[in-house]
Amino acid sequence: MSKFGIASRAEARFLILEDRVHVNGVIERNPTRRVDPDLDRLMVDNVPVQPAKPLYWMLNKPLGYVTTARDPEGRPTVYDLLPRGLAFVSAVGRLDYQSSGLLLFTNDTQFAAKLTSPASHVPKVYEVTLDAPISTAIARQLEQGVVVQGRRTLPARLRLAQPGASLRVTVTLYEGRNRQVRRMFDSVGRAVVWLQRVRIGPVMLDGLGSGEARPLTDDEVRALRQASR
Repeated sequence: MSKFGIASRAEARFLILEDRVHVNGVIERNPTRRVDPDLDRLMVDNVPVQPAKPLYWMLNKPLGYVTTARDPEGRPTVYDLLPRGLAFVSAVGRLDYQSSGLLLFTNDTQFAAKLTSPASHVPKVYEVTLDAPISTAIARQLEQGVVVQGRRTLPARLRLAQPGASLRVTVTLYEGRNRQVRRMFDSVGRAVVWLQRVRIGPVMLDGLGSGEARPLTDDEVRALRQASR
């Protein structure tokens, strides 16, 4: 169901458990049931399901939004910022509540999986401000990899805004672990006070205001596909 662009995996599970999904005319209550779209008839709320047109969007996420479709605490979500009437799309990766910047959305699950796979080494670039300066030596230490939650990070790139020592750092990662940038700096005794993702692969945030969203161009989609090969 998620591959058809109907709902996220979590929302699809709710639909199934609420007896709203039929396969070949019979209510399906098993979320792990495999269906063949060429052989099986899938219906949600008695409406036949058809593959959705592939959609590719980008959003400049503001601070104070969570990257989830529903939040149990009632906080605003990034889906509130997408155009009304847009068919279901999922966020490609996440940005935490206190972070801002570039988020991609799609209903093309294979495209999303390639972009988020560490094996693809798609670069993600972040502008970061710290609570205290770091030296060039600490930056080199972080570039080589540090242990975060029991596992060493992949090699990264860091560029200091000022030579010698700086509060402001540009970080390029080639993986996307949860809160990775913050945890990397925590490991060397620094706290991130501001974080914005400004680029994913060849796609940049330039020109998109905070809270604004737009579809990716065909050239951007092709470039992302190329970057994730």
